[in-house]
Amino acid sequence: HVVYAMAKLAARSALKLAWQRDWPDLILMTNSHVIGIEDDKDSFLQVATSKLMREETLDMSTGEQTFDVIHVADCARAYRLAAEKGQANAIYWAGSGQARALREYVEVIAEIYSPAHVNYGVMPFNDVILPHSLFSIDSLSDDTGYRPLVSFESAVQELAESL
Repeated sequence: HVVYAMAKLAARSALKLAWQRDWPDLILMTNSHVIGIEDDKDSFLQVATSKLMREETLDMSTGEQTFDVIHVADCARAYRLAAEKGQANAIYWAGSGQARALREYVEVIAEIYSPAHVNYGVMPFNDVILPHSLFSIDSLSDDTGYRPLVSFESAVQELAESL
């Protein structure tokens, strides 16, 4: 997890250095956790949805970490809008605009499928809790008019149907 984050930071730093020297314009994008139909990447939310649909036990941390989820269609549209209307040399976040604790996302899934099968606080959590401001879509919205269209609840139902 940490090594992956460091690799992304290193790649971004290298891009910024090259951009300042050689490229006229660069738009950097980062996106929230992407969810959608036929999601088979074994992500936490895909696994949680699958387990709760089958009424299996889901053991997790306290779920206090800040998290954001974006539907695949909203994510693709955010990238397209940034490419078409984004400002040169901008850095954008593509997300829902409503970051919240991971536990809140799990509670939505559990409410739909099986609330009795979630055990919070069983798994350890020893990571960094990121501030909500990190997940802001304000600059992307201001520059491109981007607004997410698909709710998390709809995205989960779509994912569940495809599972």
